[in-house]
Amino acid sequence: MTTEAASPPLLHDAVQHQVPDELKQRLATLDDAIAAPPRAKRSWTPVIYGVIVLAILGALGTWGWQHFSSPEGPPKNLETQALSRGDVVLTFIEKGELEAARNTEIVCQVRASGRGSQSASSIKWVIDDGSKVKKGDLLFLLEDASLREQLNNQHIVVEEKNDLFEQAKANLKIVENENRSAELAAYSNYEIAKIDLEKFLKAERQQKQFDIESRIKLATADLIQWRDKLGWSNRMFVRGYLSANQKLNDETRLDNANVNLDKLSKEFDTLKFDNRRQELDLLNKQEQAKLALEIAKSNSESKRAQAQAKLTSAELILKQETQKRDDLEQDVRNCRIIAPHDGMVIYYVPESSRFGGSSQTSNIEVGSPVKEGQKLMRIPNLNKMIARVKVHESVVTRIKGDVTAPTGFGTFYDVGQTLNQWGHVISAHAVPGLHSALPSFVPALVAQREIKNDLAHMEDEITEDGMMARIKIGSGEKPLYGHVKMVAAVASSTDWMSSDVKVYQTVISIDEPAENLKPNMSAEVTVNIDERKNVLRLPVQAVLESGGKKFCYVKVDNTIEKRDVKTGLNDYKFVEILAESKLKEGELIVLNARAYAEKVNDLQGNVNMDPGAMMRERGNRKGGAPGKGTPGKNNGKMGTAQGKTPTPTTTKAPATAVGEATTKPSGKERAASKGAAN
Repeated sequence: MTTEAASPPLLHDAVQHQVPDELKQRLATLDDAIAAPPRAKRSWTPVIYGVIVLAILGALGTWGWQHFSSPEGPPKNLETQALSRGDVVLTFIEKGELEAARNTEIVCQVRASGRGSQSASSIKWVIDDGSKVKKGDLLFLLEDASLREQLNNQHIVVEEKNDLFEQAKANLKIVENENRSAELAAYSNYEIAKIDLEKFLKAERQQKQFDIESRIKLATADLIQWRDKLGWSNRMFVRGYLSANQKLNDETRLDNANVNLDKLSKEFDTLKFDNRRQELDLLNKQEQAKLALEIAKSNSESKRAQAQAKLTSAELILKQETQKRDDLEQDVRNCRIIAPHDGMVIYYVPESSRFGGSSQTSNIEVGSPVKEGQKLMRIPNLNKMIARVKVHESVVTRIKGDVTAPTGFGTFYDVGQTLNQWGHVISAHAVPGLHSALPSFVPALVAQREIKNDLAHMEDEITEDGMMARIKIGSGEKPLYGHVKMVAAVASSTDWMSSDVKVYQTVISIDEPAENLKPNMSAEVTVNIDERKNVLRLPVQAVLESGGKKFCYVKVDNTIEKRDVKTGLNDYKFVEILAESKLKEGELIVLNARAYAEKVNDLQGNVNMDPGAMMRERGNRKGGAPGKGTPGKNNGKMGTAQGKTPTPTTTKAPATAVGEATTKPSGKERAASKGAAN
């Protein structure tokens, strides 16, 4: 039995709903059985092939994006500029101060009183600070009452020592005369002894020998004669012609002749002994006379040395006391200080006192004590001014000063003055009455030294002028023209905070007259170091350097080409492009070269860099390449003419913009630099 489906109950029996027929048919089909279709076998091969193809396409796309330019052309944010011609001027600009070309320091030359006191005198009168003076005008009057009293006492001491000196001089003359007399007597005795010895040896000894030999001959002749006579007497006695007494008398005479001959023979034998004895005696007397002469000479030298020592001592004491008197006279003269030349008076203030660093400095005022050697004031000659600046060691070799050659003026002047002085001395000693006037030449000698100092500029002549310079004084609009006069040969440190930075003091001479210039005024010096006219040039940020080679980027149609370049002069804004570079005038050069080089990975290899190079690279990335400032200026700082970064440890060197300094840039340089577009 089929039963009809009951209709659903009405909610609250309130509303009767109308159901559409289409909906009823769909509801009816829900109860019918659904037949499932037969399941097919699934294949994964097309999926795998599709994944492989997608991977290959992705790899090819990545490789093409890395190695080829975008098909859309170069990046749109590149800044370009046409390569053109212009001037490249390397200019040095530095600030300094004005000074007088001739700046004389007035120093207290009065000697200290000694005995632990450092004070030399006190100020009695002084000219006002800032006063203009002429040569010879009075500047200072120092107290000299005590000095004059000491000078009067010293005059008395000098007279006493002069008397002692004259006595010693007279005593020396007496001793010399006595010594001369004693030496003459001893010399005479010595000469007499020599003569006596020579007389005995050459004459007296032969004379004695000849005398004895003559007497022996006579005695021998007498003996022979008496012997003959006795023989004759014997013959006559035998014959009876002579008596016995006569015969005896002849015998006696013969005996006497024999005795006399024997006596002379013995005397002849003793003569050689007497001669030897007398010779030795005369030799002894000669030696004694010689020793006596030497003793007399020694005594003379000793007595003369003693007298000379007393004279020398008296002379030294006199000179010492005279020098004291002269020093006191000079001190009295130095108490009156005058202007050595025209100029303006500036009281001396030590550097430590300008900032309150010292409280022991004496003030320049009436009554204040002054010390020996204390600097009192400066007198600059305002007719000729110079500017003094400090040049960094990186650019000092490019600054050229005056080239000078000696004229020989100083040597000829010294020779002439020496001859003149010797002429005065010779005249003073040769002409009676002029010796006392010799001290009056001393002031003339001092004046001659001052004249030589005034003519010191004539000792050298300028064979080649230094570089031309422009000097801007303070807020003045019109610069003054001058030239580099001198560059110091020895470097000096800037200050204790940057002791490793070396600078060279450089003097700039102002060649044209100017009014109202005063010392210590601020001055800005500009020197054109080098210049290239009408050459191809590029901004320094457009040229990079890597691995020792410089390059830039050139926009050709829709592509960017990398070109190697050769550079010349660099003025820190523009760099000269040499003719052998692969660039042509009018080509578009990329200005923000560093940003593009980083984008295309041309700056790879910046690893293992030293800390200083890393800091500079970081600063370059932040501040960009220099060269956007005023042409020729670098805010008073100069780097190298063409900077290079230190070589890193890798084989490929990091790229730097041409013109970046090797030293750490200052804050002003970094502020003046503008970065390339990122």
